[in-house]
Amino acid sequence: MKERANTQNGQPKTASGYTVIYSGQYNDPDFYVPIWRTCIRTPYDAGIPIDDLRREIRRDLMYDVLGLMGIEVLQKYDRNGVFDDWKDENNTVMNAAFKMMYKANYKDGCWEIELYHNKPVFVPQALRPVSKASKTTKGGKTTHGKRGRNIH
Repeated sequence: MKERANTQNGQPKTASGYTVIYSGQYNDPDFYVPIWRTCIRTPYDAGIPIDDLRREIRRDLMYDVLGLMGIEVLQKYDRNGVFDDWKDENNTVMNAAFKMMYKANYKDGCWEIELYHNKPVFVPQALRPVSKASKTTKGGKTTHGKRGRNIH
């Protein structure tokens, strides 16, 4: 399932299949600190019921995605939306995703996740969308835009 989604998104077959769509600061009056919101596209088809995917998506996030982004904690399923004070053994505040919401994006055909977390994230190249304006030719040159300017 992931390999097919990766092929459609222009990613290598071995990629996680997850893509960060956006990430930004969000001021919510219910919280005493600024919150960050990040939208992540999953490799899973929006036609599959979320109850069939929820466990697999959480596992993918915990083992393949969140660590790359600098998120150290994923709130337990039964405490979704509860903001805690996450600290490590040195009493340093950890980056924690405390709320996760699912959205079926029928336009793009896949499930998306909106994560709420307490610190900004780093989005590595492997989790960024592949630009549709760029393509690599057989000669190793990349062309961009309408005019197809070559970039060496």
